[in-house]
Amino acid sequence: MWRRPSEMFLREPIVLFLSLLSGFSDALIFICIETFTLVSEQWGFDALQIGLCFIAVVIGYLVVNAQVQWNPSPPCGTVKTWGSQVSPSSAVEFSGSSTPELLSQI
Repeated sequence: MWRRPSEMFLREPIVLFLSLLSGFSDALIFICIETFTLVSEQWGFDALQIGLCFIAVVIGYLVVNAQVQWNPSPPCGTVKTWGSQVSPSSAVEFSGSSTPELLSQI
């Protein structure tokens, strides 16, 4: 059952590259979602306000999903391309919003 996918993963560079890219992207999203609560609590947000922060994430997913459904093979420079370039920089900006005290706890 796992023989063929494992062979493709090890012998096809594009499969290996895209798997690593997907894993990195998923890890980046997971880390940002997990740290929302830590950073928001240090600024005095309550549970409702922290929950409202996730609306931006949901809107982002809905916009990209609608764009993919509307145009499955988009040209370069669309929402997906823009999002892949902005996602790492927004994570760095988000990490800058925490205080040194919070960073020393991690």
